[in-house]
Amino acid sequence: MPEYYSMQAKFILIVTQLIIQIIIISIQHSFIFNRADSSLTLLETDFAVKYYLGYISHIQGDVFYKQHEIDSNSEFDNLQQSLIYYSTSNDLFNEIQEERGICFSLNSLGKVYIDCQKYSENVLVKKALEIVQRIDFREEIRDSYQHLARINEELGNYKISNQFLKDWIKLKDDISNEERTKFTKFAEVKYETQQKEEELADLRYQNQIEHKKQRVQQFIFGGSLLLVMLLQLVIPSE
Repeated sequence: MPEYYSMQAKFILIVTQLIIQIIIISIQHSFIFNRADSSLTLLETDFAVKYYLGYISHIQGDVFYKQHEIDSNSEFDNLQQSLIYYSTSNDLFNEIQEERGICFSLNSLGKVYIDCQKYSENVLVKKALEIVQRIDFREEIRDSYQHLARINEELGNYKISNQFLKDWIKLKDDISNEERTKFTKFAEVKYETQQKEEELADLRYQNQIEHKKQRVQQFIFGGSLLLVMLLQLVIPSE
């Protein structure tokens, strides 16, 4: 690995390679030793391996793309490496028809081609947009809008670019508002839960105090009764 490659990127790539080996071994062990139907085992193992390898390849592509963003003048062609891993990810997802993964990889390929100024490859982003709109994958719809706005701007299609830009801004704001609403609701539920826990803790404490009071009263009553009985024995009756 080149010397100028960041320590963080080296670490991530080494870890992902280890994860790949662990996942393959774990999946094979799980399906081979826990399932009796060998034909089904092979199919399931193949799907699982390609599913995880697809996402891991995408992560590896992200590592190289981030390196490109950090140092676009590097001698090492990070864009080309990210293109290789994103393409591998896309191939794996297509083999198992994992639509969410296909959308991830197509949009990622689209942004790489934009940086490479290969705007004719916008067909990939259009394909991604068709899929994500069908499965209502809003975060990826947002990213597709952004990529298509950039592509059409570079191609001189300013009207189309402006429309995609408006769609991107609107959807981005909608998603942000939804996330804020979810966070607010989560905070409210967490606060209410804490309040209930505090009330229950206070109730338990009050019950303990009341229980101790009752025990003390019982001891006082028992002691008083015992004292009266002793006095009756000690003091002679007339």
